[in-house]
Amino acid sequence: MSDTPSVLVTGAGQGLGYELCRIYLGMGWRVFPLVRSMPGAARFDPAVARSCHPIIVDLVSEDPVGAIRAAVSAQTERLDVVINNAGVPGAATKLAALTPHELGQLLDVHCLGAILCTQAVLPLLRARGSKIVNVTSRTASFAGNAAGEFAGESISYSYRIAKAAQNMLTLCMSDELGRAGVVVCAVHPGEFESALNPDGAEPAAEAAARMVSFIEGLGPDDHGLWHDPRVGQIPW
Repeated sequence: MSDTPSVLVTGAGQGLGYELCRIYLGMGWRVFPLVRSMPGAARFDPAVARSCHPIIVDLVSEDPVGAIRAAVSAQTERLDVVINNAGVPGAATKLAALTPHELGQLLDVHCLGAILCTQAVLPLLRARGSKIVNVTSRTASFAGNAAGEFAGESISYSYRIAKAAQNMLTLCMSDELGRAGVVVCAVHPGEFESALNPDGAEPAAEAAARMVSFIEGLGPDDHGLWHDPRVGQIPW
């Protein structure tokens, strides 16, 4: 198998995930976009089929570990970057409206999905100094919320809770995988236009380009931290 660098991106059917894949393909990387359906896979140009290998899998409604591991291992012996980007918005911004179904769904997507995806490719990460980036939100910061940074804003309960759980996952993974030379961190990509944030201040393509540049420069000093590529470190 070739020495071409490789990246796996979840939530790649649209928005930030799609733009990340598009940029990495333009850089000549081998790209594994995780999408939930055939239409999501069809967005990727057949002309780059030798470098792009969409994996159609639902991270939370089926057992994805074996399917992801088989698909990636068939094309490469190593994975340089994993970007756990898949996400869905929550609706309830008041406690009385929060339902177990909504909270469970978001925990599954934002936290459990990242766990399962990373488990699937763990052997390929341990074999080489690789990077795991969990895409999170500044609205999940305990320090920011305690300081009243988001007071009075209509922000989903389940989204903040699920992202806070994902942040703890980042810390747990960084503690374990750092010993094997894997750099693990959380990244808040900015307020870009997306299904989660239709009023975002910039196109998803701009946020993706900034993230790719940031990930390229990630090193041991960034391990186990939460970053906003625009402003620096975010307090947990």
